[in-house]
Amino acid sequence: MSKRLDFSVGNSFFRNPWVQAPASTDARDGLGPLFNTNGCQNCHIKDGRGHAPETGDRNAVSMLVRLSIPATTPEQQEAVILSGVIPEPTYGGQLQDFALPDEKPEGRIQIVYEPYPVVFEDGTVVELRKPLLSITDLGYGPMHPDTLMSLALHRQ
Repeated sequence: MSKRLDFSVGNSFFRNPWVQAPASTDARDGLGPLFNTNGCQNCHIKDGRGHAPETGDRNAVSMLVRLSIPATTPEQQEAVILSGVIPEPTYGGQLQDFALPDEKPEGRIQIVYEPYPVVFEDGTVVELRKPLLSITDLGYGPMHPDTLMSLALHRQ
């Protein structure tokens, strides 16, 4: 019975949105000032994986952008061994593309897709989509010139 209660409490947090503090809902306040979305279920649609945006979508709710810079000094190379990446100095390790009212999001994610044909051994050709990522409307200055970006779909 306690496992069912644990699940129900967790599922409630998963399904309900977070709100800006202070709020009458103090168990769910604390959103922002920057964020990717205001609730778990917004990314994990039907409790599952996210989905890539279509060309022209105004936001990439189920997808996030990881940011890093190459390790060029011995200290940075040691840090990569310990943590795996060097976060972009201004924007950190993940772009936050939403913000509370009167705040600026870190930037706007834009995706376009380039056709990518793949030929199987039997000669069958299928066309995949290669995402081309750009970040516009940077809210807090330029990114490091060597910034590396990767797309990630939210997962369970």
